[in-house]
Amino acid sequence: GAINYRCRDISKDKVDEVCQQVFGYSTRIDPEAWEGEAVEKSLENAVHDGRVVQCPISNPRKDAIYQVMIDNRTSEHEVVDLRVAITGGEMPLVYLKYKTLDRRFTNETHLSRLAKVEDHFTEEEAAQILEFSNAFGLDYGELDVLRDRGSGKIFIVDVNKTPYGPPAHLSRAEATEALHILAESFRR
Repeated sequence: GAINYRCRDISKDKVDEVCQQVFGYSTRIDPEAWEGEAVEKSLENAVHDGRVVQCPISNPRKDAIYQVMIDNRTSEHEVVDLRVAITGGEMPLVYLKYKTLDRRFTNETHLSRLAKVEDHFTEEEAAQILEFSNAFGLDYGELDVLRDRGSGKIFIVDVNKTPYGPPAHLSRAEATEALHILAESFRR
């Protein structure tokens, strides 16, 4: 079969549905019942228009989803997204993508680092991420994973089935190493 043949729907709805199946929880909240901060995002992919809103909201947008506010800060002014590579049934590497707090919902990183999966995920979490990829139909691609500082839980917030390679602001040496790791994993 073709790569990612089963991966047709990469909507945020689908991501949340599969997270709920695999992890037993998802990012989705009911904005009319939830109390406190939440994130409002367009249902469309790659819009990067997330914004923090105060709930409850009496008239939520129909074309948006509302998600828990995940605290992935590394410091007062910076957040980190964990971009996980998937090749077949493997998770060969993770990129750490650092952004300033005011750019947290964009793709604008100021630093990226190559990291080992076992340094950022437990064995159980790694198995769940692979189970998610399989259930999602993702044979090859990348997942955006956020770890909440308060609860320690991981949340898969985005699926990218057409990754373009190592992220911006990764050193040349780390980008080269990443490509070697990915090629090896892809060969297997």
